[in-house]
Amino acid sequence: MELSKNLDRENLKLTVQFDIKAVTARSLELSSKLQKRFVTAQTLLHLDKWAWDAAQRTAYYDSMDARLAAFHEYLYQELKFRPQAENCLSPDNGLVDRVIEQSAGSPIVMSMLYLYLLQYSEIPCAIVEYPGAVLVRIDDQQLGYRYIDATDGRELRFAEMEARLRGIRGDLARLSDDMLQPIDEDQALSRLLLGLKAALIREERFAEALICCEQLLILNQDDPFEVRDRGFLLQQLQCFPLALKDFEFFLQKCPDDPSAPLLKTQMRQMASEQVVFH
Repeated sequence: MELSKNLDRENLKLTVQFDIKAVTARSLELSSKLQKRFVTAQTLLHLDKWAWDAAQRTAYYDSMDARLAAFHEYLYQELKFRPQAENCLSPDNGLVDRVIEQSAGSPIVMSMLYLYLLQYSEIPCAIVEYPGAVLVRIDDQQLGYRYIDATDGRELRFAEMEARLRGIRGDLARLSDDMLQPIDEDQALSRLLLGLKAALIREERFAEALICCEQLLILNQDDPFEVRDRGFLLQQLQCFPLALKDFEFFLQKCPDDPSAPLLKTQMRQMASEQVVFH
């Protein structure tokens, strides 16, 4: 479609509220480590082309409804992105380059891609999370905040979001503004890493899950629960001295945690095992 508005690629105003390029690049660097192949530069070039194409498609329209409709047609019909269907627990759903290849991914990765492709389209947006969901928030000057499920482009009304919350927290739960605050780059990356780590552990890919754990500890230094999880992964990899050290750290910080008795039992078992250094 030939558009009537000329876009200055060099001077387009970014309307995404955090540095989506930086967090996407960081997630691709993680993907490169896990897959042992370099994917960052080529994937970013690919995404930049898509973002420019999206800007061209939305520039023709003035109303937010029309611009969103044009963007959704591009993302979900032209590029054929869709909700996760088969093998929704696969680690591939948390790897940006694999999500692009399979045109489906986890809510956090799809939200990141949604923001990446919108960054030149003059549609103010952010990622928000509330119990059980990750959504894209659109700042519509006429209608206020609008919440989009980035996996399929569906807009969620406040009543539906509150009903979901009650399903998780009980009938007395009420949705409030403080539950819908935008997340920053580190929070987005942490959300991606947590989901990816869980998927890798489910497949018993402990060495790769350990990479995610180490990245989470860079973002949340000395988080006792993340240190505990690293200890579990080191235990599975038979790195017993390091695992013991992590379990000891956790017990010092959280002596009354329900997992403490089990950890103490595991520590006694590891102490009796042959020490293996990796």
